[in-house]
Amino acid sequence: MTDIVERLRKDGSTICREAADEIDRLQMHKRAQAEDIMTLGQQVGKLEAEIERLRGCLVEQQRNYEACGIALAASLAEIERLHAALKECSDELADQVEGYYAKTKDHPAMKRRYDRDMRPVLDARAALTAAHDTDEDDQPRHNPDAFHIDGW
Repeated sequence: MTDIVERLRKDGSTICREAADEIDRLQMHKRAQAEDIMTLGQQVGKLEAEIERLRGCLVEQQRNYEACGIALAASLAEIERLHAALKECSDELADQVEGYYAKTKDHPAMKRRYDRDMRPVLDARAALTAAHDTDEDDQPRHNPDAFHIDGW
C-alpha cells in the first residue's frame, strides 16, 4: 500500500496527491480506531473484573446475612430459655415467700417484710410481661429495657 501511495505522490497530478493524502488520512484513522478498540477492550476487561469483584461481595453479603439469621435465631432461642428460667425462678420464689408468710402476712410488721420479699417476684413478672409486649399487629416487640430489674 505504501508503494502505491508513493507512486501517486510522484505522479505529480493534483488528484493523485489528494488521493495519496486521503489514503494516509484513512490509514491514520484506522490506526486510531485500532487504538480505541484496544482501549475499549481494556476498559471492558476492567469492567468485567469489577463485576466479578461485586459478585464476590454479593456472595459474601449473602453469607453474612445468613450467618446473622442463624445468630439471631440462636439469640432468640437463648432469650426464650432465659425467659422460661426467670419465670420458673420467680414462681418458686413467690411460692417460698407465700409459704413463709402464710399465717403472718396480715400483721402490719410482717406485711412490710412480705412486700419487701415479694418485690423481686413482682419486678421479674413485670419484666417478663414487658418483654412480651406486642405492637399493633400482634408482632412481638423487642424491648431492650424489659429485663432491667431494680436492685439486681
